Amino acid sequence: MEFETKVQFLTQPEHNRRTIVISDIHGHRAWLEKLLKKVDFSEKDILIIVGDMIEKGPESLNTIRYIMELCEKYTVYPMMGNVDLWRIQMLLTEDGSLDQELYETNERMRQYWKATFFQDFCREAGVSVKTPEEIPAAREAVVAKFQKELTFMKELPTILVTPAFTFVHGGLVHEKLEDNFHLPPFQLLKNDNFINQGKHFDKYVVVGHWPVCLYRSDIESSAPYISEEQKIIAIDGGCGIKRDDQLNALIIPDLYSEKTTWESVDDFPEAVVLEDQEAGASSINIRYYESELKILEPGPVFSLAEHIKTGYQLKIYNGFLEEPPVKGAPNTCWEYTDYQIPLKKGDRVSILQKTPEGTMVRKRGVTGWYYGKLEEAEK
Repeated sequence: MEFETKVQFLTQPEHNRRTIVISDIHGHRAWLEKLLKKVDFSEKDILIIVGDMIEKGPESLNTIRYIMELCEKYTVYPMMGNVDLWRIQMLLTEDGSLDQELYETNERMRQYWKATFFQDFCREAGVSVKTPEEIPAAREAVVAKFQKELTFMKELPTILVTPAFTFVHGGLVHEKLEDNFHLPPFQLLKNDNFINQGKHFDKYVVVGHWPVCLYRSDIESSAPYISEEQKIIAIDGGCGIKRDDQLNALIIPDLYSEKTTWESVDDFPEAVVLEDQEAGASSINIRYYESELKILEPGPVFSLAEHIKTGYQLKIYNGFLEEPPVKGAPNTCWEYTDYQIPLKKGDRVSILQKTPEGTMVRKRGVTGWYYGKLEEAEK
């Protein structure tokens, strides 16, 4: 089944009506509920969901149904993401040409993330898929049972246009808005590393898809990334994908104004800082696509390493190191920062990793190491 780019226009929203923008929920219904509660979402607000509602989390089907319920009760504009479209396309292609891909994708997702969108469907439909040969019958049963959910998803728009903002999951290919309207949707939905493409726009383009922690090479931050010069706002906090993920909400007080704030939620324990700490003199943010390391001095907790791409030397927590894929190859690491984060006594932080020689914490989206005392925070 072929899909076309769908453009929705919100040309005359009410002035001074708050808009909450969330992307990349990835099957984390509980996080979405928690975030909406945190920002006090109500019938007075507009909610925009910028795609990738499913996969990589525990409740894909329940997340879709919850969003459908929100659409019935509130002013909600759900949008298509690349993962959403690809799953729908595999399910609704009747000639069997994508059945093998559906089976293989479901198996990969199930092994890594334990739960999948298709698995949710199959379980509720009472069918089991253990071999590729069982896909056609399972797909037919799923399509028959879940017409309401599948129709909701296949009708999602690719681009949402408002007075001061344009919303699209991955990013626009062309700087002139209208030139994107006839492109295949996947070009707009899976548009990696959008900000670093150097495009500039007349009004802000709000995107998800590419986790914002990948945009800086010095400091790891999951806060929304705003390029005022390019007029781009990226909001994907890495929910369900990154080790220190969070779910972000961009808050727009008025869709006619460019002003924004933001909030976030995560599932990490919290603590209160008991001692001040200054920022470190230098730092690195190692991204997954450039994570090769040379171990200079192994240690029991931290090892001294050299980042091969930049030559930067750092102490790295051994728990984040990965063995070379083949003997003699460089070590790699999970995405990592050695940033010594500035903190003040009384600051509240999320605890990402405890070690005998320091604690990796996050404050207001920024991840770094703290070497002072902490006490558990009250919920």
